Amino acid sequence: MSSRRSKRASLGRLMEERRVVRSALMRGTLHLVTARDFLKLRPVPQPVLERLHNGSYGRRFEGLDAHEVVAVGCALLEEQPRTSAELGKLLLSPPATRRVTTCGFDPLE
Repeated sequence: MSSRRSKRASLGRLMEERRVVRSALMRGTLHLVTARDFLKLRPVPQPVLERLHNGSYGRRFEGLDAHEVVAVGCALLEEQPRTSAELGKLLLSPPATRRVTTCGFDPLE
């Protein structure tokens, strides 16, 4: 196995083990950080990320309980790691009744 493939496989394992997290931490840009660092860093940009989200998707969230959407998404992610597209498709399936684009996901992208 090449060094590049080996590193990619190692990183994939760390993500599956939830020791590394891929998340928006600055201006909505995705970063890879340790889970431990993520828990410390994420609260800092949260207000800015919420404003960005509400500006882009605010109208699409009207009538939705954000806590419920997060709970359903978290439950799906607890089952196994998923891409945004995978999560979006699952949120579209029953019992979800709203289009995933309402939640900021486009399963067709």
